[in-house]
Amino acid sequence: MRGKCRPWWTRPNQAVGLSPRGLKVANVPLVLGIDPFRHLEELTRPCVVGLTMNPEVLSRLRAVRQERIGAGDIQYADLEYVRRELHFCHEVYRRHPTWILVDVTAKAIEEVAANICPQRIV
Repeated sequence: MRGKCRPWWTRPNQAVGLSPRGLKVANVPLVLGIDPFRHLEELTRPCVVGLTMNPEVLSRLRAVRQERIGAGDIQYADLEYVRRELHFCHEVYRRHPTWILVDVTAKAIEEVAANICPQRIV
């Protein structure tokens, strides 16, 4: 699962770092104001991983991405909007204390995978 609501956002390639380790991975975006899929709560042997990162760093990354795609004037990269998104995500994570939370700020995909795999639920 993507941790930054859409590192996420964000980190669709995280599956590439985890697949060689024998894990089946799905990216499930958290969207501000929308509860996550109830299917996550119904899994019989879940290993849900929430990704998060520093809001200032995420805002800067999003600003570059927004400029490259010519998205114009949207909230996507606005620092206050990013903070609200992260706050929402962390509220979801608090309701699910068995989910693993990993801060991906300034980490390569391989580093994140290494942080997740030793903690994963078998």
